[in-house]
Amino acid sequence: TVSVFVVRHGESVANAAGRICADPAAGTRPEEGLTPNGRRQARRAACRFVSAVLRLPLLDQDDDDEIDDHGRDSEHDSNRQVSGGAGLIAPAAATDDDDGAATSVPTPVLVLIASDFARARETAEVWARVLRPLHRRGLLYLSTPAPDDSVAAAALADTASATAAVRLDARLRERNFGPVLEGAPVARYDDAWAADARREQLQGVESPPAVLARARAAALAAAALAEAEAEVARRAGAQRAASDDDAAANTAADTGATPAPPPPAAVALLFAHGDTLQILLAPPAPAWDHRVAVPHMVQAEFRELSLAPLLLLQDADAPLPP
Repeated sequence: TVSVFVVRHGESVANAAGRICADPAAGTRPEEGLTPNGRRQARRAACRFVSAVLRLPLLDQDDDDEIDDHGRDSEHDSNRQVSGGAGLIAPAAATDDDDGAATSVPTPVLVLIASDFARARETAEVWARVLRPLHRRGLLYLSTPAPDDSVAAAALADTASATAAVRLDARLRERNFGPVLEGAPVARYDDAWAADARREQLQGVESPPAVLARARAAALAAAALAEAEAEVARRAGAQRAASDDDAAANTAADTGATPAPPPPAAVALLFAHGDTLQILLAPPAPAWDHRVAVPHMVQAEFRELSLAPLLLLQDADAPLPP
């Protein structure tokens, strides 16, 4: 099985300035990334995910000295909600079965995919820094894209870096609000949202159905990728089990065939933006009704995404945002 979680980016430079930044030409620039507070928000959310959802211990991050737990912003506390995810993934640890024998709980396999906007990518990288020590300890498997991965535009030369664990997918970009609203005060979002409620499209503004089409395609592709990565991990685990020492093999032969290990939990984490994620979470409600269908996500918040309503939708072309 696969679980998909969506994560809104932490506070960005544009958020702090109170201006709209949704044009890819601007949003992908490094200077439009997270503020120090945004990095703190992202780290707290990642820690909450590890403890509440994965139920794993938190380990020190060796390269995260710039992030601490000071300056907590209660209004934008990303840890206020864990939507249906608490205890979803069993920790990778030895447990006892009914016969008292030790059994191995499969290590969860995590795939991180982010919008190519700087604020989403940097949020994913903060999460990767929190998750990486658990990967090194064998408590989870943090999937790293191959250099020729079609959606991997991260710097993969240093495979130990947090960046290397993050795949990028432009289909997760923020909704494009067009040249009229780009750079305007965030109060101007209301113009687009009021038009959405009337099912009207403002000139130059990407429609909610178009956002849903591309974000849905990205989510379903992410789920398939996470399942594929988990299957690779399962096969690798089965191969390791098959190459155990002779004594273990003889013991298994005496007690009958050893059952195949269960597949590890597959988890896809999608790092994106407020409007994009609210629209993605709206089904089965129409995309136009996203503002009333689900609560808007606060900065750095994560929620579990149900794939069932997305699978019921008709397939549609999902072009990149204009």
